[in-house]
Amino acid sequence: TERFHFYFRFRLRGIQHIVFYGLPQVGSFYAELVNLLMTPSGVDATASVQVVYSPQDLLALERVVGSGRAKQMLASERTMHL
Repeated sequence: TERFHFYFRFRLRGIQHIVFYGLPQVGSFYAELVNLLMTPSGVDATASVQVVYSPQDLLALERVVGSGRAKQMLASERTMHL
């Protein structure tokens, strides 16, 4: 959970998939958790990150991707963004 990560910041090894059921309230947590996918040799080709968000998550989405990109993502008809 976000609270657990805030207080302990464990470095978990072997992570291949991360699923966010709502964006973190602290924008830097997203980058920290995604960086856990890194291996000593680089990013694993099978690694993935999925985020479930809605238009009500606009402020949290802005903290992760920026305000312009967040508005573009919410207005888009696409269901997947890279």
